[in-house]
Amino acid sequence: MRALALTLALLLQAPNQPEIRVAPTPPSAVPAARASLLGLRILDVRPDGTYFMGSACPVGGFAAYTALHVVAEATGQLVALPAHGVQADTKTASPVHVVWKDEAHDLALIVPDGSEYAFLYWYTVGPVPVMGAPVSGTLMLPTEGNMAVPVFGTYYGPGDGWHWVSLMVGPGSSGSCALDDQGRAWAIVSQTASWGNPGVRV
Repeated sequence: MRALALTLALLLQAPNQPEIRVAPTPPSAVPAARASLLGLRILDVRPDGTYFMGSACPVGGFAAYTALHVVAEATGQLVALPAHGVQADTKTASPVHVVWKDEAHDLALIVPDGSEYAFLYWYTVGPVPVMGAPVSGTLMLPTEGNMAVPVFGTYYGPGDGWHWVSLMVGPGSSGSCALDDQGRAWAIVSQTASWGNPGVRV
């Protein structure tokens, strides 16, 4: 009994342990669809509310690319959440900041504010696909909560300094990954096109 009391006393005196961040599980789907939902959604947390700015493509626990126009207008604290985590709580949030910008290519690199906020999922980086190859991405539906759904298309090839794909995108898709048929990230969606637009630049 004395040993148990001593153990309890030691536990009560131990410093508080940090909460463990647990990644929410993506919805069940075929592997290609599941892979496309492992990206990030970017929020701007301001005194007057939280605003959905767009998406980002994590390429490691501490690095993600996004379209520069996604983060350029932010005025509060940028926060990244798993793309599929519409109901994600603060345990899955990663406060982030911009460390590099390329205005000519509408590109920005974001990193977590500390090692404890490492991204919970990320992609390996792959080469540009061959023309005609299948590609996939993420579409944010214009609904409450901006539900993320996978989309599939074809890589058309380069032109005018951009790469062109047939992925359907909409508001909120900017900054998301373009993936090859092995689920590797090879580009970032830069231009938000209208529904059904046959060409999106990445």
